[in-house]
Parts: sequence; structure tokens; C-alpha cells
Amino acid sequence: MHGCRDAAVTAMALVGTLGALVATASAAPDGKDPAPQGHVSVTPGTGIRVQAGLERALLREMNVARAEYDVAPLKSDAILQQAARKHSRYLSRLGRLDHESAGGKPFWTRLVKAGFPRTRSMGENLALVGGCGRPAGYIQLRRNQRRTANASEARRVVTMWLKSPGHRANLLNPGFRHAGAGVTTDAACSATMYTADYGG
Repeated sequence: MHGCRDAAVTAMALVGTLGALVATASAAPDGKDPAPQGHVSVTPGTGIRVQAGLERALLREMNVARAEYDVAPLKSDAILQQAARKHSRYLSRLGRLDHESAGGKPFWTRLVKAGFPRTRSMGENLALVGGCGRPAGYIQLRRNQRRTANASEARRVVTMWLKSPGHRANLLNPGFRHAGAGVTTDAACSATMYTADYGG
């Protein structure tokens, strides 16, 4: 529980490589996340690229997982999506996972600042996966092949979240009814940053 009026807030981050869970961490009681480091070598970068196809695929795959556990689907929320994308851009520039913003404030303050009601419950899952988040020759693929490739990558992240108790709790929380996904890659393709922001 964190002091954001009546809002329950939870934050989880993980580092994955080739679909394997490398490290997990949950937010400490003070709201600070230890920002786990794994075996993925990340170059803090410029030239950050938004992966809109992966963002859509991530929301779809989160809803596939929720359906498997008889949990109502998440509805896409523009405010949460904007906040998640902005945070993934920040993480790509930073070169590591962190729920805190540049000013050191906890994640929920970003969501409130973006316009999400402070009285509603909020959660966040993060993931860092090595590489570009897309197969070689992605640009040359047909539209349905791109969608399949994005679904595969998003499913990998959702699978990692399901294997981690804290991430799983956020993903399958029936109190979260809205979500936004932000996915970015640095120009060097060293890592893809995934942010999923949830709201009640």
C-alpha cells in the first residue's frame, strides 16, 4: 500500500533475456524499486524508437492471459498508454529499469500527472528484454507476419510476468480494468523496454 489517497499501488520490474527470467524485484515499502540488473548488456541510448506494434500486441497478450484465468479484459486507456510510452522512452535513455521518474518520484505520480485519477488503484509492470523486439528482416515482412512476430515477442514478456508472483498479481488483478502499454528500443538494439501501467 502506498500513500496515494485510497489508491492501492504496486510496481514490479524484471529483466529477461531470450524469454528466460533473469531477475525479479518488487517495490519496497517506501515505493522504491531496486531496479534489478540481469545478464542483458544495455547501452543507454539516443535515437529511441517506439514499437507501436509491440504495444498493441502486449495489450492483446495481457488480455489473452487474463481470459485464461477468467479475469475481465483490460481496456486500452489513452492516459495510461501515454504515461507507459513516455516511461519506456526514459528507460531506454537510462539503460536500465526503474519505476521512479527522473526526479526520483514513485511511478504513480507519473500516472496522476498524466491525468489518471489519483483516487483509483494503480499498478505497473516493467520488463527489459535484450535485442530489438523484432526478428531480422521485420521491415520486409507482410502485415500479418509482423503481427505474428509482435504477438510472439509480447507473449514472451507476458509469460515472464506470469512466472513472477508480483508481476502476475498485477497482470491478473481483477481490480485493474484499464491499461496502457509502452514499448521502446534504443538505436543500438541492445534492449527493448516494456512498461505496462494499470488502473482501476
